[in-house]
Amino acid sequence: MLSLCADPIDPQVLYAAVFLAGVYKSRDGGATWTAANTGLTTLNVFSLAIDPAAPETVYAGGQQGALCRSIDGGASWTPIGADLDISGIRGLAVGGGRPAVLYLATLADGVLMSVDGGASWSALNDGLTALDIRCFAA
Repeated sequence: MLSLCADPIDPQVLYAAVFLAGVYKSRDGGATWTAANTGLTTLNVFSLAIDPAAPETVYAGGQQGALCRSIDGGASWTPIGADLDISGIRGLAVGGGRPAVLYLATLADGVLMSVDGGASWSALNDGLTALDIRCFAA
């Protein structure tokens, strides 16, 4: 398992990124799990994030810059961030209280931010070295 996140409203709902197997969801606090991969562009998912203001919105990031969003609690996924040309997503966060703000930590391209729900991205690397970014994103 590479990433685990819990629904902030219902802690019995968990999501897990499982290497080479995609996203799994539990509705019973982790006692049982089911695959939630419909529409994912890769099964190499490394990072997950839940929108705290809308917990049915979940983001999954993975290999070769694959970034997807689910607005139905993982039942289906849609690719976002089509302009991303990055090596891989290792960290993912939703901006606190601002659902359109997303942050990515990437394998070689640094930290990126989107203020429009993933439609466009800008780098936030001032003061970071390549080593800092690799350590943060690993």
